[in-house]
Amino acid sequence: MNELDMLKLISKKLDKSNSLGNDCAKINLNNETKSLFVTHDTLVEDVHFSLKFTTPQELGQKAMAVNISDLCAALAKPLFVTISLSMPANISNHFIEQFYDGINYACKKFGCFVAGGDLTRSEKIVISICAAGQQTCQTNIGRNLAQKNDIVFLCGYSGVSAIGLEELLQNPNIKNIYTENHIAPKTAFEYIEEITKLNPKRFAAMDTSDGLADAVFKISQASNVCLNVDADKILRPKDFNQKALQHNLNPEDTIIFGAEDFSLLFTIPPNLAKKLSNKIFTPIGYVSESTNCGIITINNKTVKLNEKLIKEKTFSHFKGDN
Repeated sequence: MNELDMLKLISKKLDKSNSLGNDCAKINLNNETKSLFVTHDTLVEDVHFSLKFTTPQELGQKAMAVNISDLCAALAKPLFVTISLSMPANISNHFIEQFYDGINYACKKFGCFVAGGDLTRSEKIVISICAAGQQTCQTNIGRNLAQKNDIVFLCGYSGVSAIGLEELLQNPNIKNIYTENHIAPKTAFEYIEEITKLNPKRFAAMDTSDGLADAVFKISQASNVCLNVDADKILRPKDFNQKALQHNLNPEDTIIFGAEDFSLLFTIPPNLAKKLSNKIFTPIGYVSESTNCGIITINNKTVKLNEKLIKEKTFSHFKGDN
């Protein structure tokens, strides 16, 4: 059973499951004009990270970044996090000190604080973080809000982290743009203020933690439209194709399906799109009124996305169990 099937099964058993499958849960508080957004992510040793090429401090920063990335998709200002850390019995004091140095560094960067958490024993390191943020504008936010003629933007890379992982597996000590993007992913945190200043009436967005195709497909499906994306417009290092081939990766598949870049994919009306800086936000397509599939074009090839293809090509935490 894969993640999509599991979510469908779980939603049938819960009375209130409207937020299941979304990056953030939207919570409307009494007497508050702006909503609270809550997200929760878990990192498991040897599934999401390896201490062979990640320091404890880098791990703390990455654990924070993956949660803040989801809040960015909700245009939410981070408020606080809670952290559950499960560790083997022989974990060193050095690891704990360095890990929380990384957490503290990220908290200062993102303007939030650690409100609590839990410490437990486990066979491997498991980091589970819940992050809460408050909406910074009156925008209606949701994956189901993309509309015909919207412009599709990407803030960040696609496929770079996937190459970075292969680089690190080959040489744990290598440092370059690929490995840095994998170990210390950049979020859209410092750029979302430009979007919130526009105060759009609606905003459909998702981070690309599970790959570009996954985000394109899910927004298309939720909005019952078609996101038409030209992957050739996506920014990438000059030696991207060469690096991919060195690791026996298909460059096209890596851009489309490579995971863990944590870039921000979003759609916005054309009149507002003109006001965004193309140096930060790259326009990569448009929204059409069509079946809820999603289409990605690269090197004059067209990939029509569907659930079967997404299951086969994108990263899944449960593939080993299928």
